[in-house]
Amino acid sequence: MIKVEGLSKTYRQGNKVFPVFSGVNCEINKGDVVGIIGPSGCGKTTFTQCLMTLVSPDSGQIWFDGQDILAPKVDLNRVRKKMGMVFQDFNLFPHLSVLDNITLAPVKLEGIPVEQAEEEAKKFLKEVGLAECASLYPDQLSGGQKQRVAIARCLAMHPDIIFFDEPTSALDTAKKKEVASVIKKLAQQGMTMVIVTHEHKLVQRVCNRIFFFCQGELYEQGTVEEVFGSPKRMLTRAFVQTIFGMNYQINSRDYDLYNLNSELELYCTNNGLSAYINSLELVCEEVLTNFLPFSGNIYVKLKVAYNNTPALTILQEDCSEPILEKEGADEISLMLIKGVCSSVTDYQNGFSRVLTFEFNPQN
Repeated sequence: MIKVEGLSKTYRQGNKVFPVFSGVNCEINKGDVVGIIGPSGCGKTTFTQCLMTLVSPDSGQIWFDGQDILAPKVDLNRVRKKMGMVFQDFNLFPHLSVLDNITLAPVKLEGIPVEQAEEEAKKFLKEVGLAECASLYPDQLSGGQKQRVAIARCLAMHPDIIFFDEPTSALDTAKKKEVASVIKKLAQQGMTMVIVTHEHKLVQRVCNRIFFFCQGELYEQGTVEEVFGSPKRMLTRAFVQTIFGMNYQINSRDYDLYNLNSELELYCTNNGLSAYINSLELVCEEVLTNFLPFSGNIYVKLKVAYNNTPALTILQEDCSEPILEKEGADEISLMLIKGVCSSVTDYQNGFSRVLTFEFNPQN
């Protein structure tokens, strides 16, 4: 459907030139749901704006259904009619009802009779779960409902592809799920979509491919399982760790266990790992209380990462002796730890002792 070759974009401010991205090559096939991720300012939105012909790149080609849409004399209005756009801030007209917001473009731009446009609008409202809201106005809706209206308005133009720019970032957790469910339903129906987002759970839930932008390039691309589960490049691995991982540092014997448990609970809740909260808390408390040598200076790092199930790493610096299997170790604590873990290791890494724990799958 879309093929990109050698796409580059810079911005100028006075005499200075600021590169956004360069040499981007990729393809988006019919039925793909592509999540575009990366750190802030890496060019994700600008790239999609180039695909939508809202921003002109400096060089390269964009082929849409076999046509070079950057070529001279291309009818951009005709191209744009095949592209739907859903933005972060909804862009609904506050003085129009939900039904009128959806029918405005089909009637004014496509010349569709009002009755036909309203009939189709009601069909799309039903599809996004808002059939009963046709007569309401935007200020009577929640954020999630407004975004679903925006999706229905987009569908009313019968696009071949829909671009989403941070569609859930302005919503609370419950409303994010509403919008994600609608996007997932569209994906199951075969709609081609491109989603720029910082919400990695949305990408996991609805996308089949990922484009990771970093340092002015399309740094890595692949399936969701490849990029999130086994990224090939260093910066991708670091980025995945930041979005899925948790780091916690202890440098005193008087550490705050309650704060640690609160951070663990927040991490698990945010990453869909609520079933593992008690297991993570148990292992941390047993290790920190009964195994680590709390004498003199202590400097401990805890890191939690996951790929379907969490993995916990506890690192004690300036320690060269086994921690879990040392003489006089608490056998009951060790039994409790092994009861919730699928594997436990205790090994030396330079001047540090490293404990790693992988957890039994939870139903």
